[in-house]
Amino acid sequence: MSNVVIKISDAALSANVDKLGAVNAEIAALKKKADAIKDKLLASGYGEICGKSYKAVISVKDGVKLNTALVKAKLSAADIAACSKPYSSTTVTLYDL
Repeated sequence: MSNVVIKISDAALSANVDKLGAVNAEIAALKKKADAIKDKLLASGYGEICGKSYKAVISVKDGVKLNTALVKAKLSAADIAACSKPYSSTTVTLYDL
């Protein structure tokens, strides 16, 4: 792919850039709304919540994230374990009913 700069006078491509920007703004606004709804579902404390068309399932995933910068400096098994950091992740999944 080339790094050719398209002049604004190329109306079709210029319009697509503006359309993409507008769509990205809409997506960001919708993501904010979805995140607020997810927060309400998470706050309910329930594991499953059924609507008329969808079912939300709330699940927690625990794991460990590896700090690769430290691992590169220390490659023994004991050092890798010392560089590991536990974490927890919670998700909301929708299913069609």
